[in-house]
Amino acid sequence: MKNVIKILLLLIIFGCSSDNSEDTINPEAEISIDNITPLRVKIGDTITMTGSNLDKLSYVHLIHNDRLLKQNDVKIERFSFISKSNEKITYKVPKLVREDISILIPDIDKKYKLNLVGFIQIQNDITVRQSQVLTEKIAFINDGNKIYKSIDGFYKWEILVEFSNKNISSFFFLNENIGWIAVMEESGRNIYSTLDGGKNLSLKYHINDLSNKILDGSDIRKIQFTSQNKGFFKDGNGNIFVADNNSFENVYNHYPNLSSLPFGRIKLSDFNAVSDDLIFLAPNGDPYLIKIDNQSITYSEFDLYPLAPQFFDNIGYVQVNSDIYKTSDLGNSWTKIKTFDNYYPQLHFFNEDVGFAMLNYTPEVFYKTIDGGNSWIDYWTPPYSYNNKLPLITPKHIWLFGDLWKYIEE
Repeated sequence: MKNVIKILLLLIIFGCSSDNSEDTINPEAEISIDNITPLRVKIGDTITMTGSNLDKLSYVHLIHNDRLLKQNDVKIERFSFISKSNEKITYKVPKLVREDISILIPDIDKKYKLNLVGFIQIQNDITVRQSQVLTEKIAFINDGNKIYKSIDGFYKWEILVEFSNKNISSFFFLNENIGWIAVMEESGRNIYSTLDGGKNLSLKYHINDLSNKILDGSDIRKIQFTSQNKGFFKDGNGNIFVADNNSFENVYNHYPNLSSLPFGRIKLSDFNAVSDDLIFLAPNGDPYLIKIDNQSITYSEFDLYPLAPQFFDNIGYVQVNSDIYKTSDLGNSWTKIKTFDNYYPQLHFFNEDVGFAMLNYTPEVFYKTIDGGNSWIDYWTPPYSYNNKLPLITPKHIWLFGDLWKYIEE
């Protein structure tokens, strides 16, 4: 009888020990991650995680490493995964407002570094009317009454210049200190200049006053200076002006031979000043791109009207309706390199090789070239709406546009 009792006790102890062991080990509850790829991604890309027991994950947390932005963190619940199994899960990169991101896996309390590239929308509460980038860290924006400056890569903005109850229609900075600001005020259209980064302003050019009956659209829409004393600006009525030291005049008066071209005097819409003595004039509805090199005036004729070109030394690009043309001889001749049928590409080149063509398809598509326009790839389709009304031309591999988007080269 005693032996029977001992056997029963051993069975009970063994059984209890066995049950406790299963509860403690429970290998099905152990989540492990072997690999996450890619870790350098664009918004909208798909991330793949492989490992063991991944179907047990509650969610994935994409967090901003700057914890002042934690309100912009995104929790991706398991029901939002593209796919999920024991060995693999996939999910899309959501909208984030910085490139410095981490993937947090709360179930195992692990964090993995993630870098955003491509196009990133910057969080801000400023209505942007114009932007200008000087470097990868320094930029200016205008909201209509104030000009702001950023020195940290376009994230924090400090008021640089403020005009109360006046409209800042455009601005241009040659560097951090020297700049020009166009203002519509009671006295008319004025351009102010600064030599100390906006601390002090002086009236540089008085365009006209109210007695000239200023019409809608006559505000100064673009300013571009190639040196401290030489520059160009245009208004909304098709007038382009040449500024030389302390005076200015209409481009047709500054270059009298312009009116002697075979097509006569035409209305202009835009320009690009390459240097003090080299400027290209884009027409408003006519198929001629005018080149002024010192006092030599020539033109190129297209099927339809061209926009203002971009240049990188002798190489340049111009959009003509749905076509993209390229020059290798500083605009003396142009060759068609690409046609986007029935759509008007918005061009932006970083250098003579790398550029984008943004197409207003439904949804929009960004095409990219890395070989000077010889080939184009479907680079990115924005997963949500963006505002690309205010692009900025800059030779840097950083780009600020619209309602504060920035581009980071991969």
